[in-house]
Amino acid sequence: MAKLTKKSYQRKAMVMGGIIFASCALFATGFAAFVVSSSASHGIGGKVNVGTISDKSITFTDVKLSETNFSFDAKEGDNTGRVRWDGTNSEKLETTVTGKFSPSDYVNEFTVELRLGTWSDSNKDVTVDTDAEKRIDEAVKAGYIVAPECYQHPFKLSFSSEDPNAKITVAENVASFTYKIAFQWGEHFNHMNPSEFYDQTGIAASYPDEGEKSYRNDLNKFYKTMTGVDSGSTQTPLEMNFCVKLVASTSGTRS
Repeated sequence: MAKLTKKSYQRKAMVMGGIIFASCALFATGFAAFVVSSSASHGIGGKVNVGTISDKSITFTDVKLSETNFSFDAKEGDNTGRVRWDGTNSEKLETTVTGKFSPSDYVNEFTVELRLGTWSDSNKDVTVDTDAEKRIDEAVKAGYIVAPECYQHPFKLSFSSEDPNAKITVAENVASFTYKIAFQWGEHFNHMNPSEFYDQTGIAASYPDEGEKSYRNDLNKFYKTMTGVDSGSTQTPLEMNFCVKLVASTSGTRS
C-alpha cells in the first residue's frame, strides 16, 4: 500500500481478483446425419471463478486471465514524495482474457462483459454485486477512475479486427480470442496514479500537508468511495470480486 512521509498513514489495497475455472458441455442428437447447434455463453470470474455456459456443440477451452487481481494502489517503485509505494503492494489496473471456442463457424457474435460479482453455475450468469458496482460508479462519476469499455456493457469482438488487444483468430474451425481489460486513473488525479499526482509541481498548494483540503483527506475520500469505509478505521472493507462474462452466439451477423 501507499505510505506517507508525514504521520503514519496507510491505504489498504482495493483488490479485485479471481480464480479461474472452465467447463464445457456437448450435446448430440444421436443421429449422425444431423448437427444441432445453438448459442453459447461463457463467464470468467475474478477472484472466484471462470464459469462456462456452453450449449450443444459450441465449447470453450483454455480460458484464463493474465492477472487475477485489479489493485488501485501506489505506483511500483515510487519511493519519493508525499505518497509512496510501500514496497509490496502496487498498482494493477489491467488484465487480458484469452481462450478458444469451437466450432467457430457456428458463432456469428462474440462479446466480453466485465461485472462486479461472481459466476453462478445454477443461473449460468453473473450474480452482480450491486453495492460494489454502485461504489465503482460513484468513483467514475467523481473522476477518480475510468472504467473499461466492457464494464456493464458487452463489447463485441470483430472476427476481422487487427487490434492485438481485441481480436479473434480462426484456424481449423477453432477460434482463439484475446481481449485486454483496463481501468485508468480519472481526471481528478490528472489521469495519474495518486502517488505521483500529489507530488506534481503546483499541486501542493491545492492539496497541502494538513487541513481539511489536505492530500491525506483527498486520498481518503477516494478510498472511502471505493470501499465504503475510512482508511485506517477498524472497519474492514468488503472484498470486491469481478467476473468477465463471455458469450458466443449463433445469432446476429458476423463482422
